[in-house]
Amino acid sequence: MKNKIFLIIMAAFIFGISACQSPEDLAPSASHNGINSLKAFLLDDDSENNNFVGEIDYANRTITIVCPYNYPKESDNLFPTDKLVKMRMEAGLDNNVYVTPSLLYMDLTKENYITVTLQNKEQVQYKVVCEIRKNNECAITQYNIPSLEFHGIINEENKSISLISTDPVGTSLAEVKVSHGATISPDPTTETLNYDEPFNVTVTAQNGKDKATYAVRVVEPNKLPQGMRKGSGKLIWSKALGDMGINGTDNNTVAIASSSNYLFVNTRNSDLKYFNRNTGEYVGTINLPFKSGLANFCIANDANNNLLITNLRNTGGGAQAVQTIYRITGTGEPQKYIETSHIYPTGRKLSVCGSLDGDAIILSSVEISSKILYWEVKNGVLQSQEPKLFTADPTIIGWNYLGDAVTFGTDLSQGIFCVGYGSQPRAFGFFNPDGSKKCTI
Repeated sequence: MKNKIFLIIMAAFIFGISACQSPEDLAPSASHNGINSLKAFLLDDDSENNNFVGEIDYANRTITIVCPYNYPKESDNLFPTDKLVKMRMEAGLDNNVYVTPSLLYMDLTKENYITVTLQNKEQVQYKVVCEIRKNNECAITQYNIPSLEFHGIINEENKSISLISTDPVGTSLAEVKVSHGATISPDPTTETLNYDEPFNVTVTAQNGKDKATYAVRVVEPNKLPQGMRKGSGKLIWSKALGDMGINGTDNNTVAIASSSNYLFVNTRNSDLKYFNRNTGEYVGTINLPFKSGLANFCIANDANNNLLITNLRNTGGGAQAVQTIYRITGTGEPQKYIETSHIYPTGRKLSVCGSLDGDAIILSSVEISSKILYWEVKNGVLQSQEPKLFTADPTIIGWNYLGDAVTFGTDLSQGIFCVGYGSQPRAFGFFNPDGSKKCTI
C-alpha cells in the first residue's frame, strides 16, 4: 500500500513540473516565400488542359492566373469567361504556412485578396487577378512541299528550314504548320515562292508581339561518316507500353501508325488504342470486330489520316489463302478495303506511300523471299483487289520474316526502297522497277 501511494505522489510531482514548462516555439528564425504556387481549375471539366497556373510576383505581391485565349489550347473555341465567376483553387504552401480566407473557390472576374501567414507569424497580402492571354508561341512545326514530296528539316536552334535537293526546285506551294493562332509572312501555303533563291519567312504569334524569322534554303545533303546529325532529333515524350495500358511482355504489340493528331498502337487480338501524338496521353479506342491473334496483325498509315490493318496470311506450301485489309478513316469504324486470295505468305509488314484519298501505293512484303505484293490507288480508287508482284534481285537482297519496302512516289516508276533481315542476303537498298539494284548498303 505504501508503494502505491509513493508512485502516485511521484507521478503528480512530475506532471506538475511538466505543466509549468512553456511549449517549444517551432517557428524558424528565417521566413521563406510561404506560397509557392497557385492554380485555378474550371468546375466539371476533366480535360487535361484544365490547369491554369498563376504567375507569382513576390516583389509586388500579385498573383496572375493565366488562362488561354482559346480553350482547349489547340482549338478555335474561346475561353469560357462566364465560368470565371467560380473557379476551384489550389495552393502550394511551405510547411506551417496557411492562407486566409480559406482557398476553395474564387471569383476571378474581379480582384481577390489573400493573406499568407508565414512560419514566423508574419502576414503577407497578395492580390489575385486573372488574365486571358493569347498564345506567345511562334514556331514552324512542319514545312513540306507535297507536289515534290519534300519534307523540310527544321533546325529550331538556328531558325532554319532545309529542303534537300540536288536539282533546281522552282516555284511551288508548300504545306506549313505553325504554332496555334500564329501567322506566317510571306505565306508559303498561298503564295508560290521561288525555292531556287534563299528567302526568309516570319512567324508572328497569336499575341501579335512575339516573332521568329526562319531562313528557308534548298541545300545538298552533307554526308556524315556515321550516325545522324546531332540535334536533328527531338524527344517529345517517352512512355513504356505498361504506362499506356498495354501489356508489354506478351509480344502482341507489333506495329504503330500515326495521323495528324494521334498515335495508334496496334496489339493483336485487342481493340485499337490511340493516343495524343504530342503528349502520349490516352484518347480513345477503336472497336475492331475482326480482331484475333492473326486478324489485326500489322497496321500502317497513309499521308491523309487513313489507316490500313492487315491479317497475317501465313498458310505455307503454296496453298491459296485470304489476305484481308481493313481501312479506318480518322478514328471511324473499320471498313473492309481489300480481300483477296493468293499463294504468298504475307502480312507481317505493311506500308502506304501517298494518300488513299488521292494516289497511293500499298506494299506488303512476302515472307522468306525477295518479293513485295502491291496495290495501286488512283484518284482515291483502288485499282484492283488483286495485288501485283515486285521481285528484287534475290542475289542482292532477301529476308526470312522481316522485310519491308517503301516507294519514292505513289508508284514504282521512280524505284523502291527495300530492307531485309534474316539468313537471306541482308541489305538495305534502292531498286529499279524491274528489280535490279540501283544502290545498296
